[in-house]
Amino acid sequence: MDDYLDVVLEFIDDVAADERFALGGISFGAYLALAVARRRGPQVAGLMLSVPEVNHSPREELRDRRFGTPSILTPRGKGPGLSEYSEDTQWLEGLPFRDLSVALYRPGSNFRAPTLLLFGRQDAPFRYRTYWRLLNGFPRATYAILDSAGHTLWTDRNPLAAALARDWLDRIQDYRPSPSASRRARGSTAE
Repeated sequence: MDDYLDVVLEFIDDVAADERFALGGISFGAYLALAVARRRGPQVAGLMLSVPEVNHSPREELRDRRFGTPSILTPRGKGPGLSEYSEDTQWLEGLPFRDLSVALYRPGSNFRAPTLLLFGRQDAPFRYRTYWRLLNGFPRATYAILDSAGHTLWTDRNPLAAALARDWLDRIQDYRPSPSASRRARGSTAE
């Protein structure tokens, strides 16, 4: 997992160097985007995490299962804006996942840039519950759980998700980190 993160960080170094940038990701991409924000917080001007994955190592999976997750594929209706099934994460237990070495889920760790956290109500519930516990660490966050959306949120509820993304981009344009916060952040790995 750290190799994936290293490739993303190398790309950012090549493209953005010391410039500030906005970063977004969907699913596993959001998992990596959060890791980038934890490593490069002062450089990240905005963060969007859409249906972010949560660590799926056996240790993390057991911790998150206490919140409940579907144990089988569950039909949940058909029609406009509805995915056919809820997500089943049981199959993940057999995969050789390793956690990132970055502490992703640090309560009390502040990320001050505008943030958008998007979740599907019909996706696995441990996703939005895990991030809800961290919400205080994102003081400029919009946190939205979209009904009639699963892990395919951008297909299920595109107009609403797109409107929230446009709002996030507008907030990034208006965001100016305080000079004292920028100076303090240069000496640490998180903002």
